[in-house]
Amino acid sequence: MSGIPGVEEIRSVSKFGISNVTIVFEESTDIYFARQLILERMATARENIPPGIGSPEMGPIATGLGEIYQYEVRPNREAITRRPTSGRSTTGIFADS
Repeated sequence: MSGIPGVEEIRSVSKFGISNVTIVFEESTDIYFARQLILERMATARENIPPGIGSPEMGPIATGLGEIYQYEVRPNREAITRRPTSGRSTTGIFADS
């Protein structure tokens, strides 16, 4: 996949006989043109795979957010340090206001 225009990053992982290759393109890249170029490369790769091993397939169009979702939970420090006035204990999750 090296040499395809607009490629920013190529990542791959292989586990238990299954390989996954992720190709990240520049934001301005026409995704359908990029997929066509990858399909052409996959056709060449398919010819070099021995019979009975399998055939490469392309997954659906995905964005970076479709693959990775990161979040951070921050406590409201005032709510944590505030003591209940009724004498009962309270537990829970406090959100920033």
